[in-house]
Amino acid sequence: MEYVHHDAVCGRHWPALIEHFADFQPLLCDGRGRLVAGGYTIPFVWDGRRATLPSGVDGVLVRGVADRRRDRRPTTLSALLAVVDPRLQGRGLSRVVIRAMGTLARRHGLRDLIAPVCPTLKHRYPLTPMADYVRWRRPDRAPFDPWLRVHWRLGARIVQVAPRSWSSTAASASGSAGRACGSGRAGATSCPAR
Repeated sequence: MEYVHHDAVCGRHWPALIEHFADFQPLLCDGRGRLVAGGYTIPFVWDGRRATLPSGVDGVLVRGVADRRRDRRPTTLSALLAVVDPRLQGRGLSRVVIRAMGTLARRHGLRDLIAPVCPTLKHRYPLTPMADYVRWRRPDRAPFDPWLRVHWRLGARIVQVAPRSWSSTAASASGSAGRACGSGRAGATSCPAR
């Protein structure tokens, strides 16, 4: 999650998620009450047309904050980030977080849940356009990319590839720099909230 703080748009608007949208941030605890996973989401106004879909995480953050400032009633919830305790990754908790986001959307009467998705393995294929990469399939017809596959298994479909989206250059633990979303683009998926 450190890379969020290296993007100018996210750095400016991320604090609003807790300050103004705390009811939209799902937290998952284990049987002892310890936090094991969570998510970040933001409600915003969207008419359901592809042409008016915000471009990526930064686009939806800007839209959601502006909609709140203008006192516009949101229609859609956007997932922004799912976080799982590293010691518990690979146990399906990210699916639970996404389902919790859908529950939040329904609870707040929102029509859709969308997710600007940064495919996990895209950085390994820098010469492949994102529009081609998101169509790659395994023999079982599931998406090739593991993070896209998680969404697909929950019933999501790719709506479009963001023509531009957040990208950040952040130093890793080894000191090397890397871009958060590989090519700086993200495939947008749509998950029905109902």
